[in-house]
Amino acid sequence: MRKILLITALFLLAVFPAVSFSSAEASLFSALELKEIAVKGHKLHIRGETDLPPGSMVHLDIRLPWSSGPGNKKFAVKVRVNSNHFFAMVDLPKKPNYSGLTVLLKAVFRPSEQHQSVKAKVGAKGEKIGGGKAKKVKGETVLEDIKQLTL
Repeated sequence: MRKILLITALFLLAVFPAVSFSSAEASLFSALELKEIAVKGHKLHIRGETDLPPGSMVHLDIRLPWSSGPGNKKFAVKVRVNSNHFFAMVDLPKKPNYSGLTVLLKAVFRPSEQHQSVKAKVGAKGEKIGGGKAKKVKGETVLEDIKQLTL
């Protein structure tokens, strides 16, 4: 009887490769990165990559030298994730040259601001979010990436 069990176990191991279920991290959403920030004409182009589900909304907070201080316009944009990418264009004031312009960008994914279909995948409070860019904010786990550059 033991011989039959041993042969059956060896057969199953040969037919079905070992799958490791010990790493819960493998199933977590953890990528959110601002990849390209560029001025093209009078527009600021922002490209990013993520492993979040399609249809997720990423909030972009854009700080430009003339957008800080009381009474000045603050740029905030929500963009939709499509096939692990997101893209936004922001109109800039018309200037002859943007050389030396310092841009501070913050991309944030908050589960509480998502549609139910996205919440079902990431968790209502971000239970399926992890990694180095994840942090707890007001009881939920969010993903965040911040970049500053001078053009």
